[in-house]
Amino acid sequence: SYLQKWQTEKKNYTLTLDMIQAFKPDLIYLWNQRLISLGPVYAVEKSKLPKVYEFGDFWPDSYLKPGLTPWIRRKIKERIPGLHGGAFKLDPVISVARWMGPEIQSKYHSQKVAYIPNGVALPSQKTLPNWNAPLKALFLGRIDPEKGLHLALEALLQLKEQGQILNLTVAGKGQSAYLDFCQQFVSAHGL
Repeated sequence: SYLQKWQTEKKNYTLTLDMIQAFKPDLIYLWNQRLISLGPVYAVEKSKLPKVYEFGDFWPDSYLKPGLTPWIRRKIKERIPGLHGGAFKLDPVISVARWMGPEIQSKYHSQKVAYIPNGVALPSQKTLPNWNAPLKALFLGRIDPEKGLHLALEALLQLKEQGQILNLTVAGKGQSAYLDFCQQFVSAHGL
């Protein structure tokens, strides 16, 4: 409901401002705000501290709907006390995919877009770790298909089929049906 959305945005706004005041960061790094609200973005704008956004997808689209009606709603929110809204600048931006840069500049009028891919270059074959040593991995996040826990499990299965064992700890909450699916996958494949 609109009331729940307003309450979520207000809480996220307040929490973000409180954290900014408590930690006094030199830089604020924002990434995907989908399903969080724009509260943190508005709080960062209010703080006037240096910020940078990371885009791995076009999450602002879920908030910046095109058309006259959404534009009017944003303008009204901007003027009503207790609501957080208004203009914010998605700049500077780190794009994790080269092709996204021009799209980000076009869609969000971002002036400073840098391409920095997620991940790192693998070391040469000579410096790889001993794969027979106990390895551990952590999946920390929302448990739903969008976050890809099933992909991590499929990777574990591929490693197992190659004789490699990787322990994966999963921490998070989310869709119980999806969690059940993942647990069945683990059981069925002896992971």
